[in-house]
Amino acid sequence: LRRVKVTPFPLTSFILARVISQLLIAIGQAVILTAVGMAFFHLHLSGSLILTLLMIIVGSLAFLAIGFAISGFAKNAETAASYANLITFPMLFLSGVFFSIDSGPSWLQPIAKVLPLTYLVNGLRDVMTRGRGVGAIWVDLIVLLGVFAAAMVFAVRFFKWEARPA
Repeated sequence: LRRVKVTPFPLTSFILARVISQLLIAIGQAVILTAVGMAFFHLHLSGSLILTLLMIIVGSLAFLAIGFAISGFAKNAETAASYANLITFPMLFLSGVFFSIDSGPSWLQPIAKVLPLTYLVNGLRDVMTRGRGVGAIWVDLIVLLGVFAAAMVFAVRFFKWEARPA
């Protein structure tokens, strides 16, 4: 990082380049998992493969940016991992990944609506299993793009070139 810091490469471009490189890895993983699902587990996509890929890209961008935002204020890698777990695990259980949000208590449903994973899960389900189009997922896409933009601003604002004292 010290070597990159002395170059004329802008910080925003540096973080965006890191997000894009990780995005390419995420897309590769999604393609491999989908191909394995189709080949070995008879996965059938009801909707558009292109819309599925778009949801994966936008969702990956949002969560990669959240990861960079977390690393922006964490003191070290261990702290960043703790913060990421603190955000990720509640989101997994409250966003409808494992069970329907509608079957949860009524006080929990508004909380689920502010979690970005809820929008990714809903968008992917609408496209992959329900065969719906852009008209059904446009809100999900806009929310995830907003999360991406906000997290990127936060990541750039709080990024530090030097390690912080523990």
